[in-house]
Amino acid sequence: MMLLFARPATADWPALASGPLQDNSFLVEEAYNQDEGVVQHIVSGTYDRRTGDWTATYTQEWPAWGVTHQLSFTVPFQWAAGPGAGRGVGDVLLNYRYQLLKDEGRRPAMAPRVSLILPTGSFKEGLGNGSAGVQLLLPVSKQFNNHWAGHVNLGVTVVPHARVPEAPPRSESLTSWNGGASLIWEPVDAINLLGEFVASRDEEIEGRGVADKTRATFNPGVRVGWNGPGGVQWVWGLAFPIGLTRNADAFGVFLYFSAEHAVTAKAQANRQW
Repeated sequence: MMLLFARPATADWPALASGPLQDNSFLVEEAYNQDEGVVQHIVSGTYDRRTGDWTATYTQEWPAWGVTHQLSFTVPFQWAAGPGAGRGVGDVLLNYRYQLLKDEGRRPAMAPRVSLILPTGSFKEGLGNGSAGVQLLLPVSKQFNNHWAGHVNLGVTVVPHARVPEAPPRSESLTSWNGGASLIWEPVDAINLLGEFVASRDEEIEGRGVADKTRATFNPGVRVGWNGPGGVQWVWGLAFPIGLTRNADAFGVFLYFSAEHAVTAKAQANRQW
């Protein structure tokens, strides 16, 4: 969806060449649903240099009943470096996104998302909250021209019965707010520079009670896309998130990988680069 690559006349494989930027953001979500008949697989991971912890997610996005509706799921993972720290799968998200507005003329794209949070992660090991929850997010995106694009997010997450590991079977209601914005620039074909800013006000279980934590992060990065053989679009990304508040990770490394391919004959016919 994001990168449209031109096939060179004298090569067997498509070259690295891109058109307007739309998809494959890192920490900020874009407001563009999947093309009809095209599925996307996304793997991303963050390394915290201060603690040595790794966190990662795997997301799979499917168009449903055309471009207007999209279904997806996100599976988080955590590998904590400290002894006895949590390592494993976190709380899984089941997502539905509706393409409310398309990017046309001066009007931006808008695609609100609602997610059901499943309590699949162990709250005793710090991998989850031990309760189902709901997340709402409103992404807004605009393609300014062939070289510049921007995205804005605003969201809220509610977990009504988060378990307290140090005081079972006690639970607490948690509400967190988040927002973000990004600017994307394509200086040359297939290479995209990103500047993302994300912030959140999180309620978290801490000890036997609830703590409010404010986090803000600036995430500069780069991504490279390629339309490969078989109609598969590949995108690789690298960024260096910088924490701007005490509760945010001070400095880390962010890795991104995406593969997008057709699952219908009609979609495959449109992906012959």
